[in-house]
Amino acid sequence: MRRMLSRFLQMVVILLGLSVFLFALMLNMPGNPVDLLITSNPRIKAEDIVRLKKLKGLDKPWYIQYVRWAWGYYEPTRAPEVDILMPIPEAELPAPQDRARFLSAKLNKPEQSAALLFGGEISGGRVWYVLKNQAGLESVGTVLIDPKIEITGQLAVSPIPNQVVEEADKFSVDLSKFVTGSTGGLTYELDVASPGSIDSKGVYTWKERASGQRAISFSVKNNLGEKALGAFAVEQDPIPNHQLFNRGFVFILLGDTSALGFSNTYKRPVWDLLGGRIANTLALMIPALLFSLLIALPLGILSAYRQHTWLDYVLNFLAFVGISLPVFWFGIMVMFWFSESLQWFPAGGIETPGIHRQGFLAVLQDRFAHAVLPVMVLSIAYVGRWLRYMRASMLEVLPADYIRTARAKGLSERVVILKHALRNALIPIVTILALSVPSLFGGAVLTETVFSWPGIGRLEYDAIANSDYYVAIVVFLILAFLVMLGNLLADWLYIAVDPRMRKS
Repeated sequence: MRRMLSRFLQMVVILLGLSVFLFALMLNMPGNPVDLLITSNPRIKAEDIVRLKKLKGLDKPWYIQYVRWAWGYYEPTRAPEVDILMPIPEAELPAPQDRARFLSAKLNKPEQSAALLFGGEISGGRVWYVLKNQAGLESVGTVLIDPKIEITGQLAVSPIPNQVVEEADKFSVDLSKFVTGSTGGLTYELDVASPGSIDSKGVYTWKERASGQRAISFSVKNNLGEKALGAFAVEQDPIPNHQLFNRGFVFILLGDTSALGFSNTYKRPVWDLLGGRIANTLALMIPALLFSLLIALPLGILSAYRQHTWLDYVLNFLAFVGISLPVFWFGIMVMFWFSESLQWFPAGGIETPGIHRQGFLAVLQDRFAHAVLPVMVLSIAYVGRWLRYMRASMLEVLPADYIRTARAKGLSERVVILKHALRNALIPIVTILALSVPSLFGGAVLTETVFSWPGIGRLEYDAIANSDYYVAIVVFLILAFLVMLGNLLADWLYIAVDPRMRKS
């Protein structure tokens, strides 16, 4: 028990270290969810990219991102939503003192309050307003009263998109590019309620550090005495919503399946993907493992017993051929021979569409037919390897003194080989067998890809190709856990096979 507890603690430490390494490796891979979004939407704006990275925490150092992934983080508070209102005829616009209530009715957002900017004054055919939610976040909107006014050449300010602050000491925005109409001799003035400063050329700066969103309002005049009003919102760090906590990876130990994250590729929780994929891979791995052992171990014993005979040479040649065959090439050849030419088995997939309507036996037969070719390809290389391992192990045991003693006692050759020699020759095979369990998952990547088999190997490949971080890290950690579990299983099998281990 003391040894098992020690091994368990080692597994925990190793998994923790691997999770840190894998997370850092994933972050350094080209492309992240926001970059993929940019690729799929070339019209996305620079400020939207910065905003998304801030909301997802991708602008923070890797170790902070790791803590957010492993332990969790508070969901950012949602900013006020500004509706895009259709132009309102000036005749329908109420008096200035009633315009705030009129806009609130138009917006119809009970969790947000609307307030007019500049007292509801119309400027350039627009009325500016600010929305504020319960968290104190502010967002600026504008209502177009008469679309013809902007064409007449009158001084006006166009709608300004939200400005996202990456670094407060370097933040600035040129407001002059949003001013239209008669733009000669412009002078700018910042509203007294707005933080920051604005220079004579219309460049606004705000070097303060504050989380959230704040509305900024200003006015501009030209040399003709015309005046225009404008407003925009400045965003800095997101404000956490302490009512909503996103649990991290470690909460899977408490049974929270949502802690594994969400797949951006499949648009499903990672937990929902793993169950069926692991079952599909096991449907390949277990038959391939058993098939390989049933063939390789007897042939390895026979090859060692008939050393330096033509049978030994033939078996070794076939073993090297099996080891050397590229999985992707052999899979395509098998598919061509048995599926395309002979048409004995399906070329790929896991089942025939609509087969469930024909009953359980039909489904079982169809699944078996689809699994034959990938199981054959997956097991052929392991037959060659285990045959060579078994042969080498038997060759070490057969010249031993206790084998000669057993023969001198008059025991039959069958009892000498299968009882005395085989039991001791299996000890090194146990290690190889236990450590081959996770490697079958790795070998299944190519096999599942060639045969379009929806297993965990194919899931791992798709996750890496699509930068699906949550899926890739979870699959890698599963494989690492299987390696350590294989080592633990090897220890137990040693004790079962070798009595000397029990005595020590």
